[in-house]
Amino acid sequence: MSMQKVKSILVGDKDAQTADAGRPVTIQLDKEVDVSRGCVLAKDTKLPVSKKFTATILWMDDEELTVGKRLSRKTRDTYGFRVS
Repeated sequence: MSMQKVKSILVGDKDAQTADAGRPVTIQLDKEVDVSRGCVLAKDTKLPVSKKFTATILWMDDEELTVGKRLSRKTRDTYGFRVS
């Protein structure tokens, strides 16, 4: 994907110059781009690759989430992972 610049940031329905971590925001880019699940917005194009990551998961299944269970994530490229 080519480099785009941020045209505007909306927090709720108000223009903002910055956004705090964990807050929902709308980001408008300077060109129309198809941004969907699995896309990454980052300041640097040299993102680190890792086999482990920490994430906060909103679990909405009727079955309890258990340690060691194999799951798959739905992103641009689908990979499996194990809850530990």
